[in-house]
Amino acid sequence: MRIRPFPFKALLALVFVVGLFLWLLTRYGDVFPPPWPDEILFIQPASEVAAGRFMATPSLRGQLPGIAQRTFWQPPLYFLILSLWGRIAGFSIAATRLFSRLAATGVLFIVYALGREWGLKREWAYLTVVLTALDTSFQVVANVGRMDIFCSFFTMAMLFLFTRYWRQNRTMRHLIGAGLFGSFAVLTHLIAAPVVIGIAYLLWRSHKRRDAILFLSPLLVGLTLWCAYGLQEPTSFWQQLALQFARKGNIASRILLLLLGRASLLPAFSINTLPLWGVWLLLGIQKRTLSLSLAWQHYLIAVAYISVLIGGEPWYVGWYLPLSYLLLTWVAQNFSFVHTRVLVRLAIGLFIIYQVVIVAQNVLVLPSLREEFTQFIDDNVRSLPPHASVTVYSIPDPSLYLIESRPDLDVRAVAPLPLPNAVFQSLLRDSDNLILMPLYADRRLFLPTVQQTWYFHGSKGTWEVVWRRK
Repeated sequence: MRIRPFPFKALLALVFVVGLFLWLLTRYGDVFPPPWPDEILFIQPASEVAAGRFMATPSLRGQLPGIAQRTFWQPPLYFLILSLWGRIAGFSIAATRLFSRLAATGVLFIVYALGREWGLKREWAYLTVVLTALDTSFQVVANVGRMDIFCSFFTMAMLFLFTRYWRQNRTMRHLIGAGLFGSFAVLTHLIAAPVVIGIAYLLWRSHKRRDAILFLSPLLVGLTLWCAYGLQEPTSFWQQLALQFARKGNIASRILLLLLGRASLLPAFSINTLPLWGVWLLLGIQKRTLSLSLAWQHYLIAVAYISVLIGGEPWYVGWYLPLSYLLLTWVAQNFSFVHTRVLVRLAIGLFIIYQVVIVAQNVLVLPSLREEFTQFIDDNVRSLPPHASVTVYSIPDPSLYLIESRPDLDVRAVAPLPLPNAVFQSLLRDSDNLILMPLYADRRLFLPTVQQTWYFHGSKGTWEVVWRRK
């Protein structure tokens, strides 16, 4: 059964909800989350491409093999689309975050459409959008210059088109479109790879092997092009990727936090994310009472959940959350027992109130945080000595502001990868100044003299950033 176009008033209601979400992210600006160390690492390769040069990351020179010429440690698609956006809007924090916000609004529209395709009633599809939009983990990935929200957009678009294909009996245009968006998702971030492979496996097991090959064809072409790019400097290509995968082997504690559902990028801020295991527990307890079946959807959402656990990064929670809330609202809609259904709906209503309270707590600290950030940036721009070398690993990260306002400085970032001791020794030897956040910075980054300390106050706690010098 095809979903009929919904009334104009319903469209206005959806636009209103998404518009409020976009307004909230705009109000967050560059304060929530604070300017993140990753952002310069992704903006620089994009700006280099836009300038007609190689996809390099100059601020990481000397830390990863060949990084001053080509960036291989992340899939390349985000850098390419960000370079196109940057030619129009620039490569500032504000410009790249605006790009992420627009992608996030696209995710919310697809969440509604996918919910309707999966059998949600209109009010439940709206509720899924509201739950997703109010979630602070989703808001963070939607308001930062990273690729996660774009990977989410491509993943959700893939699932929507695949659902159309699956329900309408071999409509090839939908399958090809799903394959294209699946390839875009993987070439934006590898976190989507298990879901794409999961769809191909589903097709293969359903004796649609030609369709499985057709679905994977765009990804195979994209991976071939990526490898061809990497073979321009094969040693750097494999060594950069090896460091990235080695990092994933050192995050067992993060995996435990994700399994418990309480992982946070910055503990000083309150989060309102529903524990990831909670929906699966609810589904397991009430499985026999459900009146409908979403067997293949459950399978793909489970694959996505396992992918997040293996990835072990709090960023990936925001990528997964639209699927988690789609599963939650589907379970809530389809309980067979009336009393249980009422209790679950009441619990969801109370959870939304809780989400609103947490969002309000974060909003209330924005004015004071913005003043603290402004003072921090001003202090860095004004106080660092002329022609000094400075290595930055802090939140907020002043690197982009320093590069723009103090071109005399030699500004370096720190790769978020397991770097050998020799790299840290080289950084210390070449750096006169360190701007560090002690909570996250590697202890091997140390200079003896504390020049200045800044304190930042979130909705849940305080953190500090220290300027050390030789």
